[in-house]
Amino acid sequence: WRNHHSSRGNSSMRNYEEPGAVPAQHPASSSSSSPSAISSSSASTTSPSMHIAHRVPSDIGCSMLLPDGTNALDAIHGTWARIERLSDSIRKGNTRGVTGSVIRDVVVVGKGVPVAALRFLYEALRRDEEAERAASDYLSDSGGGM
Repeated sequence: WRNHHSSRGNSSMRNYEEPGAVPAQHPASSSSSSPSAISSSSASTTSPSMHIAHRVPSDIGCSMLLPDGTNALDAIHGTWARIERLSDSIRKGNTRGVTGSVIRDVVVVGKGVPVAALRFLYEALRRDEEAERAASDYLSDSGGGM
């Protein structure tokens, strides 16, 4: 992936690579020496390292090109935007449950990775000031506890 903005604000390009990455070329690229994407190599294909793609902020002007030339970050950032819209709508009470009531509690039924991911999210958010305020406001309004 590449960043179209340097830390000084000019248009010079910085390339980021992970150990063992094989740079991929954009199909429209005329230069064969400038890497334009982070890729991991296998015997049959070259594809971007998606675990890195999921960590790239949407507001820094990066691209991560797939072998077909499309930017993998567009789909990832589009999904992030949909999740943000849905979560904001739930918080504001605009999206309601099947009974028409405001969604207040979530029950997770499962085991393994999904539960571990939610536990990780809980641990991350419980140290976030805005999330802590929202939780304490809810708990004081509802008389509930965690």
